[in-house]
Order: sequence, then C-alpha cells, then structure tokens
Amino acid sequence: MKICISAFIFFILNLANAQDLTTHFRHISTRNGLSSDNVRCFFMDSRGFLWIGTMGDGLNRFDGKTVKTFRHQSNNPKSILSNDVRDIAEDPYGRIWVATPNGLSILNHDLSFSNYMQIPVDTGQLNITPINSVSMFKGHMFMGLSNGIIKTSADFKKVVPTLALLSKGKLPEKLKCIPFGMYTTSTGLWVSTHKGMFFSRDGKEFMHKGHNPEKLRILQMGYIQAFTQAENGNLVFMSMKFPGVYTFDPRTGMTDSIKFSDKMEFFPVSMVQVKDNIYWASTFLKGIVEIDISNGAFHFIKSDPEMPGSLGNDMVVLLYKDKQGSIFVTTGYGFDMVHPSQCNFSQMKTYVSDNSNFPLRSAYNLYQDKNHQVWAGSYFNGLYKIDMTNGNTFHAGLKNDEKGIFAISEDQDRLFLGTDDGLGFYDEKTDQFIKLKLPEALIGITKGNFKFIVRDKNQNWWIGIWLQGLLQLSPDFKSYHFYASSDSNSLLKYLSPIGGKIDNLNRLWFGYHESSEITCLDLNNLTSTHYKTSKKGSGISGMDYSCTFNMALFNDYLWITTSHSGLLRFDMVSHEIEIFNHSNGMPSDQMNFIRPDNLGQLWIGTTAGLVRFNSQTNAIHTYHFSDGLPSEYLMDADLVFLQDGRALMTCDRYLWTFNPDRMTVNPLFPKIALTSIQKSGMDLAIVPGVREIDFYYKDKTLNFEFTGINYIDPDKNIYSYKLEGLNTAWNSLGSNNSLHLTTLPAGEYTLLIDCSNKIGFRNPEIFSYLIHVHGPFWKTWWFMSLIFFVISGTLYLLYRHRLNRIHQLQAIRDNISRDLHDDIGSALSSISIYSEVAKRMSHDQFPQILPTLNNIQITAKNAMENMSDIVWAINPKNDRFQDVIQRIEIFANQILSAKGVKFIFDIPDEISLKTLSIQQRKNIYLICKEAINNVAKYAEANECQLNIFNDSGNVVIQIKDNGIGGIDPEKKSSGGNGIYNMKKRAVELKGFLDIISEKSIGTILNLKLIIK
Repeated sequence: MKICISAFIFFILNLANAQDLTTHFRHISTRNGLSSDNVRCFFMDSRGFLWIGTMGDGLNRFDGKTVKTFRHQSNNPKSILSNDVRDIAEDPYGRIWVATPNGLSILNHDLSFSNYMQIPVDTGQLNITPINSVSMFKGHMFMGLSNGIIKTSADFKKVVPTLALLSKGKLPEKLKCIPFGMYTTSTGLWVSTHKGMFFSRDGKEFMHKGHNPEKLRILQMGYIQAFTQAENGNLVFMSMKFPGVYTFDPRTGMTDSIKFSDKMEFFPVSMVQVKDNIYWASTFLKGIVEIDISNGAFHFIKSDPEMPGSLGNDMVVLLYKDKQGSIFVTTGYGFDMVHPSQCNFSQMKTYVSDNSNFPLRSAYNLYQDKNHQVWAGSYFNGLYKIDMTNGNTFHAGLKNDEKGIFAISEDQDRLFLGTDDGLGFYDEKTDQFIKLKLPEALIGITKGNFKFIVRDKNQNWWIGIWLQGLLQLSPDFKSYHFYASSDSNSLLKYLSPIGGKIDNLNRLWFGYHESSEITCLDLNNLTSTHYKTSKKGSGISGMDYSCTFNMALFNDYLWITTSHSGLLRFDMVSHEIEIFNHSNGMPSDQMNFIRPDNLGQLWIGTTAGLVRFNSQTNAIHTYHFSDGLPSEYLMDADLVFLQDGRALMTCDRYLWTFNPDRMTVNPLFPKIALTSIQKSGMDLAIVPGVREIDFYYKDKTLNFEFTGINYIDPDKNIYSYKLEGLNTAWNSLGSNNSLHLTTLPAGEYTLLIDCSNKIGFRNPEIFSYLIHVHGPFWKTWWFMSLIFFVISGTLYLLYRHRLNRIHQLQAIRDNISRDLHDDIGSALSSISIYSEVAKRMSHDQFPQILPTLNNIQITAKNAMENMSDIVWAINPKNDRFQDVIQRIEIFANQILSAKGVKFIFDIPDEISLKTLSIQQRKNIYLICKEAINNVAKYAEANECQLNIFNDSGNVVIQIKDNGIGGIDPEKKSSGGNGIYNMKKRAVELKGFLDIISEKSIGTILNLKLIIK
C-alpha cells in the first residue's frame, strides 16, 4: 500500500506508575549520507527499501543504515530528469516511478532511468510536465498533473486522459493535483486537488463534488489537509474549515466528526494512525500533534534540544507509516523515525525546586534508603532528593565545600556520606550536613574520592578511599583503624580499593584500581587472601585483566566489572574465573556499574550501551540508542532498583526509568535485499522476484552485496551464509554485508543468506539465491551424455559384431558337425561293414588276413566313437554342463551295466546350468569316459559314483568306485589313453587331477577346475 505522507512515532503501555514511556526518535540527515535535509516525500517498495524524495537534491534509497543517492546529471540521459522529487510509486515490474516537474523518470533494474516528458495517446503526444503525484491502483499507474489526471499501463500501451475517465459529470476546466496527493486505499483511489477530493472505486470513473451521484459528504468538503486510512478501513481526515477530525466509512458512505476539546491552533498536513483511536498529525511549526479521535483531546510532541532522542525540529510537514509500524517524520533537518520497540525508557523531570538545573553528567551514584526514598550524589553539585511520584528533584542543604558526593550509606535515620570534604551525616529533617569529627591523622586521608562505604554484621564501617587505603570505623564512630598497603601487616595488596561487597560469611571483597588482583578480607579474624584473576587454573590462564571497576554478589558468585577486560564471574569456593567480553557478545570490554534485579539478571553499564545479562543462561542483550537509551556511554551513569520493581538510571544529564520485566527488543527481523551483483567484475541488473544466475567456467568471480533492511537497530545486523550443495554449515560474516565467490565446481547451488539482530535467534525468512554453475562443454551433462551414447553405441556395434562372429562360428560348428556325421561317419560305417563282410568271405579262403581285417574293424569302430564324441563336442546345442553329464551317464550305463556295476551320480542345479566351451566339454567328457572305462575294465567294482560339487569356488568332479584299488596309474586303457593323458587334459582345462587308489578300498579321481 502506498502512503505518500511521512513521520513516525509509537505510543506504548504505561509503566507501573502509569508514566508514559518516552518517544525516542532517531535522526537521519546529511550527516548520515542523505543528499538533502529538505525531504519532500517517502515511499517503501516491495523489497523494503525506503525511497526519499528531496526538494532540489535528488532521490535517495535508504535501508535503515546506508543511503544511495540518484541525482540529475546534465551529461547523462539515463539519470533522473530533475532533482526536485514530488512523488514516488512502484509498478508491477518492481520499477520505481518518480514524479518531477520535468516529467516522469522510471528507475530500471540496472539503476538507470528511462525518462518521459511526453507519452503517446490516440491523438498524438501528451505533455506530462510537471507531474505532481503518482500512484499504482488496479494494475494501472495514475499520474496527477497540473492540468488533470492520466491513467496508463506500466508499458504505456494504453494512456487515458482525464476527460475519458469522467464519462459522467463535467470536469473543471483547470484541475491541479496536489503534490504527493494521491492515496491508494483498500476501497479506492483518492486524489487531492485544488478543486477538492476526487474518488474512484474502479479506476475507470471518478466522482467529485460536481459529480457525486452517491452524495458522499466527504467529496463536499473543502481542502482536505490530512488524510489516512485506519486499520478498520475507515478514512480519517481533517479539513481547514473544521476544528476537529472527520471519519468516513467507505462501506456505508457515512461521515462522522468530533471537535477538538481545545482551540485548534495548528495546521495539519498529513496524518497516520498510531494505535486504536490515537493519531498523529503534522503541524508545520508545532511539531507533532497527538489526537485522540474518541474525545477530541490532543497534545503536542515537540523538539527539545536538551533531551536526547526528541523530535529533531518542530517544522513537521509529512508523516509516513510503513507496513511494519515504523513512522517517518520530515522535520526540515532531514527526517526522524521511531518504532514501538524503541520506547523502553521514560525520561523524568530534571528540574529542582529552586529552578536550578540538574547537574550535567555529574550524577555519580544513586541510593535508596530504608524508607524507599531515592537520593542522587553528584560530582560537583552535592546531594539531591528525588520524588519518584513526579520526577521532581530537590537540592539538599550541603555546604559549598561538600559539593562532591562519592559514596552514600545509611546510619539510623541519617545518610552517611563520603564527600570531597570528608565523611559526614545528612539529616533530612533539619536539612543539615554534620561533618564527622575524626582524629587529626585521618583528616587529610578522608578528604578524597570515597569508593565504597559498607557495614559488616558487627556494625563496623569499612570505607575504601581512593589512593589512600581502607578505613575501619567502629559502630559509634569513636575508634578506627586505617590500613594502607605500605604497612608490613597490611590487609591490602595495593592502594585504592574498589568495589567493596560483604558476603554472608562476613567477608569483605574488593579489587584495586592499580591491579587485576582481588582481595578477600575475613572480618571475623582480620585475615586477608589475595587472588590473581590471571593465575593458572582459573579457566582463563594467561589473561592479564585490567583493574576492577565495580562488584556485585549474586547467586553465590562475585561478579566484577573491569575497566578494559569485560565482566568476570569469580567462584568464591573454587576461585575459578569465567570471562564475558566482546568475544562472546558483550558490546564493550569497558564497564561501569553492575546491579542485580529480582529476575535473575544483571544490569551493566558499558561504553556501548546497557547490558542485560542472564546469570543463569549467560544470555546477553544490549540496549542501544535505537532502543530508546538516551546515551550509550554509561561510564558516568548509575542505576538503582526501586521498591516497585522499576529501575532508576542517571544518564546524560537526565533521570530515566524502565521496567526490567517489560523491556522489549526489536520485534522485527531484518529483511535481506540484494544491492549489487557482479560477475567477473561486471554489474548485473537486480530484477525483483528473480533469484537465480548462471555462472560459467570462464567466469572468475561472483560478488554479492546485500543489506538487512532494518529501520530500528541496523547496527545490530549480523550476517551469515550457507552454500547448499557445497557445505552444510552456516558461515558467519559478522557485520560484513558482502560475499565473494570464486570458481565453483559445476552443479547447482543454493546460496542462503541470513541476517539477524537477535543473539541466539535465526531469521525465519532466509534469503535464497540459486546459482547454476556451468563447467566447460566437455563436462556438461549433454556432452557427457553424447560421449556415453557414442561409447555405448560403439560397444553395442562391437557386441553385435562379436555376436555375429559367434553366430558364424556356431554355424560353422553346425556345418562341421553335420558334415562329420554325414560324410565321415558314413564312410567309417561303410569301412566297418565292409571289413565284417570281408572277414566272412575270407574266413575259409584267406585265414591269414583275419587279424588285419579285425584290426581294421576295431580301428573303424574307435574312429566312429571318437568322431561321435567330436561331433557332440562341437555341436552348439550341447554347451551346458548338464549336456556333458547326460552323455557321461549314457556312456557309463552302457559300459558299466554290462559288467554289473551300479552307476550313481549327483550334480547340483546351479552347476548343471553353467555353460562350457568346446574344449572344456571335450576334455571333461574324455577324462570321465577314460575313468569310467578303467572302472569297467580293471576295478572289479560293483558300484561307481559320479559326484560334482563346489569347493572354495572350484568345481570338483569326483569319480569313485569300491573296487580292488591299487591300480597302476601308468597303465593304459583300452583306448590307449592312460592317466598321463588324463592329467594332460586336466592341464588344458587349467585344473588339477588327483587320483587316490588303495587296495581292497577302491579308487577316487578328483578333477578340480574353475568354471565361470
């Protein structure tokens, strides 16, 4: 939603005493980088940037901390048309439209301007100089000129002049739109002109007082000065002729009003809602007027040069409220801004009853007596009594010599004071200071800077004196003992004891200005023990801490603030020390006061803010100027907790109060926005909504600059990043808001950037940016895929070629097998038959050739058997192991059954399905055939077993008989192949043949080989 009026303040709950928290403004001016202090208009874009138009010095972009300025440059046609910025808007593409007296300037994503002094219409070119206001409504941009209103699309394809918008009613001859006078609300577009208010619900037709068919009273009003939409949808506005406030309900068309309870003596121009019925309006010369529209009551919020964080100037023109509740105020000296979370501290009255000024930066210590009366001691102005009901302070009646109050304690109904003129008592009833009478020897010693006054359980007083030592006084102040570090039996280690706290065991703990040591003085027996905070075994060995500044006893620990080393937690039992300093969250290592509250927290004043330290969890939170703290330098400040739970603090010439249990922190997390992207040194345009980039292998660097948009406490922004796809851990950037990436491996990465201003919390809205890293083309997926397909295709072609060769070989094997069987087998069969016939024919005629013929017949039979084995071996149909076993089984049954030998075989299924080569089939079959043949001829067995099994990855073929055994391994079989040839075949199989033969037991043949 666009609201072109600006200023900012928030009003929050009262403290326990019903006192309002002080509104604390943050000032932004040319000192912070703003191009001009003459601010004219505001606009917050969709990314969260605040755009600031100035009167005569250009356009500014603000993220809460840094300012980027755009000015007109006479020699640059892509710069803004004019330095006088009258209004600002944003189109659907994320471009910024700037209304100037010289025309329209549109800021593009690459931060260059497209400029228009004329735009095309149906009748030619329309002059658009000057432009006074601009606003986006219903997807179109409306521009208010000095002579009417025009509507255009963001690309200028359709431009409609004012007359076309007013299809009903008559348009005034001259219509001048007021600068920054267009208001886009949830119910319509309102345009403020010198002829009154114009209104459109749809952006097509406008109503005005001359054409008001619905009789809306709001359109009959005169010049409307301040205008805003309330959270309930109503419009709240003021008119010059009515001393009060109007409310208009767009749903009913009803207008209501309420008069101010006092005379109206201000001229409001803009208005924002603060909460419920509370509104703020600008007044030109009277600051901001806060108005309660429920009763017409109002009061002014003005500038106070003596008050830190007050309104910068009373010349307020514009107020602007963003969607997150921040309010921005023009003052003529730049602008001010504030947010509810900044209002944690309340300023009290600082005048005294005699109208003298409260001491400037001189309130050294605060003290609350047993009657809950609060007293303030100062360096130069004596003692003050503070009335906590109204904040009034009263100067106590001390003499001029006792202007410096350095320590305060209490004795009965009197204050016991350590002043720059010695020790004494202040009696409130008589308003008199009575100086304590001390021996002559103590007079010179007790005129100095007193560091503490404490009382032990025996009611003795112990007083630490700067550069002197430690003074002990009896309860009646009549006897004393003084201890100095120069004494041989001194209880002190050094001069200038500081801190001074007495624990439950009646021990006095104190430190020193000159040393990092602390002393524990046992007041029961007056013995002292000294501890070096840097001694070994302390948990922080080797650290040399600076001197003690203050001490607190809390939760069984001694807490010590130091001048340069942060906060120390000293265990009074183990004597170990833990440090809390800048490295683990403290804003500064220089610390002043330390005060415990009733919530388990310690409050510590530092040179960089007020620290709230949780003693149980060690959580640290710091309150800065942006949180409403009047000053971040608290080395001259003090703090005391009051009976009602509030804290009273002296700070920067004023008294301030706050409630520890109601302190708020920034409720908003910073919003990350990119401000610059550079690839290999070249700037890239930042397009809203586009969060990805291509990064090629030739690109050397990728730089991101970003900001955490934060209008409350930008100095607390802490950045971290993670590059998903490369690492899983978050990397801290601290306050650095830039990231430099070099060459990355090819792939997709998601850059995550986090910005938080809350210690221990992560921003729930993590900024993400997709980075596509493209390697060289030879490493791209498509090239790798191409190579894969080429290699796969080549391998497939080789496979097909090999498969074709195998098929060809198998065809050859088929042909050889068929030819051997048909041709040679037929011939050998004929030889066998013919030799048998010849034997019969020559039995009587030629008996001497019978042996020869018999040999021919036997040789032919053996050749036929061998040929049959070869034909079987080369036949591709017999490639499986089970084919070999079947052939062995057939052979064994034929030869062994004739001898009455029982044949048994066993082969596992996983082995029977294995495939064998020709050589393997032939050699396995012939070895087994030879072995079975030997069993049939020589073993005299009645049983033969063939077992095949796996043995440690090897296949074992075992032939076992129960014959006579003891056979000669070298004896040849009937076929002429002995065991030697069997072993030779085993070698060809790359296996091992083992024969075990024992008499009367039998023979075992084991053939081990590898079959894949």
